[in-house]
Amino acid sequence: MVMRKRQLSLALGLCTIAVRSGISQTEPHTARGNVSIHTVERGTMPLRLMADGEIVSLTPPQALVTVRADARPSPQVGQKASIQIKPPTVLTGKVVALDRAEPGNFRKVKIEFSGSLPADTAMGTQVGSLIEVGELTNGVFFARPADARPNSEMALFVIEPNEQFAKRTTVRFGRQSGPLIEIISGLSPGDHVIVTDTSKWTSYERLRLR
Repeated sequence: MVMRKRQLSLALGLCTIAVRSGISQTEPHTARGNVSIHTVERGTMPLRLMADGEIVSLTPPQALVTVRADARPSPQVGQKASIQIKPPTVLTGKVVALDRAEPGNFRKVKIEFSGSLPADTAMGTQVGSLIEVGELTNGVFFARPADARPNSEMALFVIEPNEQFAKRTTVRFGRQSGPLIEIISGLSPGDHVIVTDTSKWTSYERLRLR
Protein backbone atom coordinates (compact mmCIF):
# COMPACT_ATOMS: atom_id res chain seq x y z
CA MET A 1 0.00 0.00 0.00
CA VAL A 2 2.84 2.37 0.88
CA MET A 3 4.52 1.67 -2.47
CA ARG A 4 1.28 2.37 -4.40
CA LYS A 5 0.85 5.68 -2.54
CA ARG A 6 4.39 6.68 -3.46
CA GLN A 7 3.78 5.84 -7.13
CA LEU A 8 0.57 7.88 -7.10
CA SER A 9 2.37 10.84 -5.50
CA LEU A 10 5.13 10.64 -8.10
CA ALA A 11 2.58 10.59 -10.96
CA LEU A 12 0.72 13.58 -9.55
CA GLY A 13 4.01 15.42 -9.14
CA LEU A 14 4.93 14.87 -12.78
CA CYS A 15 1.52 16.11 -13.90
CA THR A 16 1.96 19.23 -11.78
CA ILE A 17 5.36 19.92 -13.37
CA ALA A 18 3.89 19.52 -16.86
CA VAL A 19 1.06 21.95 -16.11
CA ARG A 20 3.36 24.52 -14.51
CA SER A 21 5.75 24.38 -17.46
CA GLY A 22 2.98 25.69 -19.72
CA ILE A 23 3.75 23.00 -22.33
CA SER A 24 0.83 20.80 -23.26
CA GLN A 25 1.53 17.07 -23.55
CA THR A 26 -1.13 16.61 -26.25
CA GLU A 27 0.06 17.59 -29.72
CA PRO A 28 -2.29 19.71 -31.83
CA HIS A 29 -2.62 18.87 -35.51
CA THR A 30 -3.17 20.70 -38.76
CA ALA A 31 -3.52 19.77 -42.41
CA ARG A 32 -0.33 20.30 -44.42
CA GLY A 33 -2.35 22.24 -46.98
CA ASN A 34 -3.33 24.80 -44.33
CA VAL A 35 0.21 26.05 -43.73
CA SER A 36 2.91 27.70 -45.84
CA ILE A 37 6.39 26.17 -45.66
CA HIS A 38 9.63 27.92 -46.64
CA THR A 39 13.10 26.39 -47.03
CA VAL A 40 16.20 27.86 -45.35
CA GLU A 41 19.01 28.60 -47.80
CA ARG A 42 22.74 29.31 -47.67
CA GLY A 43 24.25 31.60 -50.27
CA THR A 44 24.35 35.21 -51.34
CA MET A 45 21.49 37.34 -50.05
CA PRO A 46 21.09 40.71 -51.74
CA LEU A 47 20.74 43.50 -49.19
CA ARG A 48 17.83 45.75 -50.11
CA LEU A 49 16.50 48.70 -48.13
CA MET A 50 12.75 49.12 -48.17
CA ALA A 51 11.66 52.74 -48.53
CA ASP A 52 8.39 54.59 -49.00
CA GLY A 53 7.90 57.87 -50.83
CA GLU A 54 6.21 59.54 -53.76
CA ILE A 55 6.64 60.45 -57.40
CA VAL A 56 8.21 63.93 -57.65
CA SER A 57 8.86 64.14 -61.39
CA LEU A 58 7.19 62.67 -64.47
CA THR A 59 9.88 63.70 -66.96
CA PRO A 60 12.37 62.37 -66.14
CA PRO A 61 10.54 59.82 -63.97
CA GLN A 62 11.75 60.27 -60.39
CA ALA A 63 10.66 59.32 -56.89
CA LEU A 64 11.73 60.73 -53.53
CA VAL A 65 11.78 58.10 -50.77
CA THR A 66 12.68 58.10 -47.08
CA VAL A 67 15.15 55.79 -45.31
CA ARG A 68 16.53 55.77 -41.77
CA ALA A 69 19.72 57.76 -41.42
CA ASP A 70 21.35 54.91 -39.47
CA ALA A 71 20.54 52.23 -42.08
CA ARG A 72 23.54 49.98 -42.70
CA PRO A 73 24.80 49.64 -45.35
CA SER A 74 23.72 53.16 -46.21
CA PRO A 75 22.41 54.05 -49.70
CA GLN A 76 24.88 55.56 -52.17
CA VAL A 77 24.53 57.45 -55.43
CA GLY A 78 24.57 55.03 -58.37
CA GLN A 79 23.05 52.03 -56.55
CA LYS A 80 20.24 50.15 -58.26
CA ALA A 81 16.66 50.65 -57.12
CA SER A 82 13.16 49.64 -58.14
CA ILE A 83 9.54 50.62 -57.58
CA GLN A 84 6.20 49.05 -58.32
CA ILE A 85 3.26 51.35 -59.00
CA LYS A 86 0.89 48.94 -60.70
CA PRO A 87 1.56 45.21 -60.26
CA PRO A 88 3.11 43.26 -61.82
CA THR A 89 5.15 45.96 -63.61
CA VAL A 90 8.42 46.83 -61.84
CA LEU A 91 10.39 49.92 -62.84
CA THR A 92 14.15 49.85 -62.33
CA GLY A 93 16.52 52.77 -61.95
CA LYS A 94 19.24 54.11 -59.68
CA VAL A 95 19.91 56.50 -56.83
CA VAL A 96 20.78 59.94 -58.22
CA ALA A 97 20.85 62.08 -55.06
CA LEU A 98 20.50 61.84 -51.28
CA ASP A 99 20.36 64.14 -48.27
CA ARG A 100 23.12 64.36 -45.69
CA ALA A 101 22.63 61.76 -42.94
CA GLU A 102 21.82 63.03 -39.45
CA PRO A 103 21.99 60.47 -36.59
CA GLY A 104 18.59 59.44 -35.24
CA ASN A 105 16.70 60.98 -38.14
CA PHE A 106 15.67 60.08 -41.66
CA ARG A 107 17.10 61.03 -45.00
CA LYS A 108 15.60 61.55 -48.44
CA VAL A 109 16.81 59.52 -51.40
CA LYS A 110 16.01 60.48 -54.99
CA ILE A 111 15.63 57.67 -57.51
CA GLU A 112 15.45 58.10 -61.27
CA PHE A 113 13.98 55.36 -63.45
CA SER A 114 15.01 54.20 -66.89
CA GLY A 115 11.51 53.26 -68.06
CA SER A 116 8.35 55.30 -68.48
CA LEU A 117 5.80 55.66 -65.72
CA PRO A 118 2.27 54.32 -66.34
CA ALA A 119 0.28 56.81 -68.42
CA ASP A 120 -2.08 57.82 -65.59
CA THR A 121 0.64 58.29 -62.94
CA ALA A 122 0.26 61.64 -61.16
CA MET A 123 2.67 63.75 -59.15
CA GLY A 124 2.54 62.69 -55.52
CA THR A 125 1.61 59.07 -56.26
CA GLN A 126 2.70 56.98 -53.26
CA VAL A 127 5.28 54.28 -54.02
CA GLY A 128 7.31 51.65 -52.25
CA SER A 129 10.92 51.11 -53.28
CA LEU A 130 13.77 48.65 -52.86
CA ILE A 131 17.33 50.02 -52.92
CA GLU A 132 20.16 47.52 -53.47
CA VAL A 133 22.82 48.51 -50.94
CA GLY A 134 25.08 45.43 -51.04
CA GLU A 135 24.98 41.69 -50.46
CA LEU A 136 25.53 39.16 -47.71
CA THR A 137 27.86 36.40 -48.89
CA ASN A 138 27.70 32.85 -47.51
CA GLY A 139 24.72 33.84 -45.40
CA VAL A 140 21.82 31.76 -44.07
CA PHE A 141 18.38 33.16 -44.88
CA PHE A 142 14.86 32.44 -46.06
CA ALA A 143 11.67 34.17 -47.18
CA ARG A 144 10.54 35.69 -43.92
CA PRO A 145 7.25 35.10 -42.10
CA ALA A 146 4.95 38.14 -42.24
CA ASP A 147 5.43 39.00 -38.55
CA ALA A 148 9.21 38.44 -38.42
CA ARG A 149 11.30 41.50 -37.57
CA PRO A 150 15.05 42.07 -38.07
CA ASN A 151 17.34 41.68 -35.06
CA SER A 152 14.70 39.87 -33.00
CA GLU A 153 13.68 36.39 -31.85
CA MET A 154 10.53 34.37 -32.46
CA ALA A 155 9.32 30.79 -32.14
CA LEU A 156 8.81 28.83 -35.37
CA PHE A 157 7.86 25.24 -36.14
CA VAL A 158 10.49 23.28 -38.10
CA ILE A 159 9.44 20.15 -40.00
CA GLU A 160 11.06 17.02 -38.56
CA PRO A 161 12.80 14.48 -40.88
CA ASN A 162 9.80 12.12 -40.79
CA GLU A 163 7.65 15.01 -42.08
CA GLN A 164 4.83 13.96 -39.76
CA PHE A 165 5.64 16.46 -37.02
CA ALA A 166 7.05 19.98 -36.65
CA LYS A 167 9.12 20.99 -33.62
CA ARG A 168 8.95 24.43 -32.00
CA THR A 169 12.31 26.24 -32.26
CA THR A 170 13.47 29.67 -31.14
CA VAL A 171 15.01 31.53 -34.09
CA ARG A 172 17.22 34.62 -33.97
CA PHE A 173 17.01 36.95 -36.99
CA GLY A 174 19.59 39.37 -38.33
CA ARG A 175 19.16 41.75 -41.26
CA GLN A 176 16.05 42.01 -43.38
CA SER A 177 16.30 42.43 -47.14
CA GLY A 178 12.92 43.01 -48.75
CA PRO A 179 11.06 39.68 -48.45
CA LEU A 180 14.18 37.88 -47.15
CA ILE A 181 15.60 37.78 -43.63
CA GLU A 182 18.96 36.58 -42.29
CA ILE A 183 19.13 33.67 -39.82
CA ILE A 184 21.59 34.13 -36.95
CA SER A 185 20.72 30.98 -34.99
CA GLY A 186 18.05 28.33 -34.58
CA LEU A 187 17.79 27.16 -38.20
CA SER A 188 20.12 25.42 -40.67
CA PRO A 189 20.26 25.37 -44.48
CA GLY A 190 17.73 22.88 -45.82
CA ASP A 191 15.33 23.20 -42.89
CA HIS A 192 11.66 23.40 -43.86
CA VAL A 193 9.87 25.97 -41.71
CA ILE A 194 6.19 26.75 -41.21
CA VAL A 195 5.82 30.50 -41.82
CA THR A 196 2.05 30.70 -41.40
CA ASP A 197 0.91 32.34 -38.14
CA THR A 198 1.26 29.67 -35.42
CA SER A 199 0.68 31.89 -32.37
CA LYS A 200 -2.25 29.74 -31.21
CA TRP A 201 0.20 26.86 -30.71
CA THR A 202 2.89 28.70 -28.73
CA SER A 203 2.28 26.51 -25.66
CA TYR A 204 3.08 23.33 -27.60
CA GLU A 205 6.47 21.78 -28.31
CA ARG A 206 5.35 19.83 -31.39
CA LEU A 207 2.71 20.02 -34.07
CA ARG A 208 1.33 17.01 -35.94
CA LEU A 209 0.92 17.36 -39.71
CA ARG A 210 -1.88 15.51 -41.48
